[in-house]
Amino acid sequence: MMGLLPKHLVLVVAVAAAPETTVHEQIRSALATGEAALQASRWRASSDAYERALHLMKHHKLQINVAAESQLTNNVAWAAFKLGDHERALRHYEASARSCDAALHDGFNECLNKVYDNLHELVHRTLRRRGLAIDYLREGLASAKRAIDERGLDEAALLHLDGNVRVRLGYLLVLHGELNEAENTLGPLLRHALTNTTGPSEHGLFTGPNVEKRALLQEAATYVGWSRAFRRDWTGASDAHAVGAALALPRDASGCTLPRWRVQDGWLTPERSWTVHPLAVKAPILRFGNVVAPICAVRRRFGAKDRPGAGPGWCGASEPSLSPGLARLVEIPNAFLGGKDGSALWQRAPHCVFFAGEVTSSGAPPPDWGDAAANSGLTDRDVVLNSEPEDTITIESALLLFDAREGHKMFWHHQTESVSRLALALCRLFDRDGKAASDLPEQTRNMLSRAVVLFPQALTATITALLQRGHATTKALERQRRLRAYDWSAGRVYAIRAAFVLDWPPAAFAGTADAPGGPPSGGAPRWEPRGRHNDDNWIAELASKAAAPYGRRYKESLFRLHFVPPGILRTQAAFLRRAFPPDRDAKPTVLWYSRRDCDKRHVKSEDEVIEALRTRFKGRLDVVSWAGGATPDAKRAASAWSRAALVVGPHGAGLANMVHCAPGTVVLVLPAGDAAGAPSASDEVFAHLAVALGLDLRFFRMAEPPLMFHNYSKFDQSAVRAVANEAWGALFPDEPPPPLSPYGDEDDDVEVVSEVVA
Repeated sequence: MMGLLPKHLVLVVAVAAAPETTVHEQIRSALATGEAALQASRWRASSDAYERALHLMKHHKLQINVAAESQLTNNVAWAAFKLGDHERALRHYEASARSCDAALHDGFNECLNKVYDNLHELVHRTLRRRGLAIDYLREGLASAKRAIDERGLDEAALLHLDGNVRVRLGYLLVLHGELNEAENTLGPLLRHALTNTTGPSEHGLFTGPNVEKRALLQEAATYVGWSRAFRRDWTGASDAHAVGAALALPRDASGCTLPRWRVQDGWLTPERSWTVHPLAVKAPILRFGNVVAPICAVRRRFGAKDRPGAGPGWCGASEPSLSPGLARLVEIPNAFLGGKDGSALWQRAPHCVFFAGEVTSSGAPPPDWGDAAANSGLTDRDVVLNSEPEDTITIESALLLFDAREGHKMFWHHQTESVSRLALALCRLFDRDGKAASDLPEQTRNMLSRAVVLFPQALTATITALLQRGHATTKALERQRRLRAYDWSAGRVYAIRAAFVLDWPPAAFAGTADAPGGPPSGGAPRWEPRGRHNDDNWIAELASKAAAPYGRRYKESLFRLHFVPPGILRTQAAFLRRAFPPDRDAKPTVLWYSRRDCDKRHVKSEDEVIEALRTRFKGRLDVVSWAGGATPDAKRAASAWSRAALVVGPHGAGLANMVHCAPGTVVLVLPAGDAAGAPSASDEVFAHLAVALGLDLRFFRMAEPPLMFHNYSKFDQSAVRAVANEAWGALFPDEPPPPLSPYGDEDDDVEVVSEVVA
């Protein structure tokens, strides 16, 4: 948030025809006190002083410069926000916006982004009133348009003025499901980028040094990609992400073998500056040790039978085998790692490549990848191209357990990708003494046996728990001082002589163990090399100029790109089960996955559903509520989820904790929706995980599931009862559910609301 009042405005804040009086001196004194207190973070004193200045101006009917008034009321609001007085803050931000509207007509542009950024921060992020935040930002765009029209300026001037507000609005509109308006709002920014390219030989967008502007455009492209993914327009989404990736890249390609820098989103390039070592990964049998799986314990105790067509029984049945997984160990010489969350990995000239890894959306980096404030100017030539920054950490050899999309801080990706990489490293890549796998080339094995394992901070809790459990490989690496958390600050870059990355091909393009870069055996790849587009779609036209030579344009769900091979998921599950074994004395439970601590896909009727579940299962199973699902605490998660015979809950990243469930566990999911139908295409990730782990996954059939960034509507009594009935029937299909009250259930018709995922 921005709240400081520029000193030059203090001098012109009040103008009167009469000579200066004691009133003017009092105003100046109050403004000086307010500014000093603001700089010292003394919010109460600052707020009181600024309020006094405003009161004196209005009481004495002094003429106030509207630009200064906007700044002043903004400062009052900012101080009130810091004090937690949100109502007062909102009142003054509204006043600041009104003054800003008048100031825009006089040519004072600086207030627009400041005021509406602050409104976005307060109303959306703090008060979580997305609809109201959208209304305010719409007013900001309208105010900018009126000012530009009255001043006789063109669209370029408008976009320069309202670009930041436009991106904030576009983002919220995507979250709100207003996809047409979102693309109409963001489109002019990207179309303007297209019209500003100088000719067919131009290889970049916004070739000037304005990194901040490119970062803003990158955000816009990312949100357009999201919008198209929610429509299931996968090619359009990958086009938008390709534009976003291109906008984050350095402009200077001097010394590069190609005309420009590129994002490399896979390991298929024939002329490459890296080496790929294929790693076959066996899919282990998911034994539950000497502990009876909770679902089996429940069925044996109460004589329940398997439900026909409900998925694997597992109780006494043999576990089906899975094909070995395919992983890749990629060896990258002379690499650099940087960015706020270790999300940028690159090679300098002559290669001039940023690595996005295999599991991406057409090479889509994080929305702020090119943002100098967030990533310390990774697009700066001194950092990326030539000289070493002052804060450089040099490592001879390192295994990097990072995700290029910052997945380690997004729980689903953290659990299924970052923890999977950790499990692969500890189970497949290193032995108990920390030495590298014997099936690697000798030189690679020698370097890897000395390599530091560099991991994101989010993995710290899991690694600490493994050390406490006495895991042999983890202890060996720790004893050899080869475990290191990524420690970054602004301007810091890691220089790595030999960097190693664990990766795997997505389901859309798996390859084979013998030919990791080739198409699947017996069929054509499910992607096509990017070429010229024959349609008149503006984003496709823009992508044709922006896309890297080896970019991919996907025809199928981008969510499939995040599917971890089943064999690797099995490896992770077996690894975690050995590290954190289930308690043999723990009683089976019904686990409700709660999102009450989340601002989206929260079940408003959660308390009523939990109470109905407890009434249904009274005397048989305890119903426990699991919150904090996005906290990477493997020990806590394993303890709770390994006990569950049944999991019930909404669509959410916390369902990645299914990796701790015993085979056969029933999982009932309230689906999310998207603009193309219900359930959302992103629900595919749950089905993939369930099939890999042998879980019995079912989706409730809902007439109107919420959009991905909305909450579930309030359930009526019949819907609450339907959820409880489905949960009961999943465990006891041959018994009618007990009533929810002594007076029995209401006699109404409620259709079956779940569907089984085979």
